[in-house]
Amino acid sequence: MSEFDEKCGGEEWEVSSGAEQRAGEGEDSGGCGSERGKEVVVASGNGFKIATININGIRTSWTEFNGYILEHSPDILAVSETLVPPDQISKKCKVAGYRWIQAGNYRRGFGFLVKNMVGVEVLGKPKGSEAIFMKVFLSGGREIFLGGGYGAKHDKEFIKCLHEWVSSLQPSDTFILTGDFNARATDWDRKDNYNGRALREVLPLWGASVMNDKPTCYRSNGSSTVDLFITNEPELVLEHTVGGDVNSDHAPTLATLDVNGGAENEVGYGRIGLEGIKDIGTM
Repeated sequence: MSEFDEKCGGEEWEVSSGAEQRAGEGEDSGGCGSERGKEVVVASGNGFKIATININGIRTSWTEFNGYILEHSPDILAVSETLVPPDQISKKCKVAGYRWIQAGNYRRGFGFLVKNMVGVEVLGKPKGSEAIFMKVFLSGGREIFLGGGYGAKHDKEFIKCLHEWVSSLQPSDTFILTGDFNARATDWDRKDNYNGRALREVLPLWGASVMNDKPTCYRSNGSSTVDLFITNEPELVLEHTVGGDVNSDHAPTLATLDVNGGAENEVGYGRIGLEGIKDIGTM
């Protein structure tokens, strides 16, 4: 077990097998290890789009989910609460032109839906948390690190694993974290909760920012901002919007990245261990 694995609560990890697969080789190839591809072909002016959706049951929202994809054509979707086990979603929830990459652990169902033309390499899937970490190959030879997952309320291990993954990167690496983290803090929401306080404490250590400025979840007792988009290179984000009907109590978010621009990230967040968090378990 690696040092990184041990720091994530001693969890076992499902990692890429080392076999390579070219992007676009198959629609049902999601979640099967390394999927590094050639350069991504990005239409001029369109940018690279990453959507974040808590679908709250993909089967009951299938029509709206596909309609959103047809309208916005995201390159990658981070999909929370599919309520479909990983061994079934690639077979039962096929989307033309995309493949699924599923988390190694199943609680509510999280996966990345990735365009076939987009090259990615899966770096890790913590079996103790519903998360995926991977590298995305953009046009012009650029690479970004993308992590995503679903964090249940009061999920101490989920925030810890996000922190350890970011701390394992190089200070010059550009990274993005996205998904329904159930993390609320007054920096981006109207109130604090456990996950939000923990996340707010590690953000300065990462040199990262939450890009959200609008609520993403609407219920009878009020709204909340829990479907987050976080990056250490905000200059890369041309636009971040919230909206769209997917038959869920959560609204999709859509980030458009300037893959041909953005500043070189020189922020040094430092690689510190969990001792850098002030007793995260008591928040």
